[in-house]
Amino acid sequence: PARIPQESRKRKRSTIACNACRDRKTGCDSVRPVCAACQTRGSACEYITKDDKETRSMALRRENINLRECNAALEELVNYLRFLPEDSAQKILRTLRATSDPLAVVQHI
Repeated sequence: PARIPQESRKRKRSTIACNACRDRKTGCDSVRPVCAACQTRGSACEYITKDDKETRSMALRRENINLRECNAALEELVNYLRFLPEDSAQKILRTLRATSDPLAVVQHI
């Protein structure tokens, strides 16, 4: 029997699997907005990447930058609360308790 070259026998790998397929360690066809596996399972199909041009490492790098920016803003908020006069800090604290987005409070200080 004729031998098939090794390269032609390799399975085609998905560029980026959706989060559900990655968690289940199952095959993903990477079709957006819903891959075939999620459609069959009826589960939510979400990708860490913005589009199919972005690789997983690019998406993780982007997320890391966003988290660093968020962390810096929250550190700034803590410093305001620590070093502002008591009445100003209390005003910020009341604003924090009234909102669900602490980063919005930082932007208005």
